[in-house]
Amino acid sequence: LSCSGERPRSRAPTRIPSSFGCAAMPLGGKALKKREQNANEKAGIVTDDQKLRKIATAKPDVKCAICMQTFKVTAKNADQKAHAESKHPKSTFEACFPDLQA
Repeated sequence: LSCSGERPRSRAPTRIPSSFGCAAMPLGGKALKKREQNANEKAGIVTDDQKLRKIATAKPDVKCAICMQTFKVTAKNADQKAHAESKHPKSTFEACFPDLQA
């Protein structure tokens, strides 16, 4: 009993109606997944499917051996051929891009 003569109230646990069921936190799974992705991102692990697909399908880069300009590797390598002819007319295509086939 307290000094004022009041009786302490009983603290019964609050019950959640059963009608709430799983609907209490409909976005709980999304929040958990987002937290995991953020933790993985801080650790340097890529979990996003779009980013993984983009990395897997990215065209490799090749550098000109003379001026170190970078180009994307394509089927015909037209940009590299034009670069070798216009920027380095005294050198051959193979001298500019030794890793590529003409």
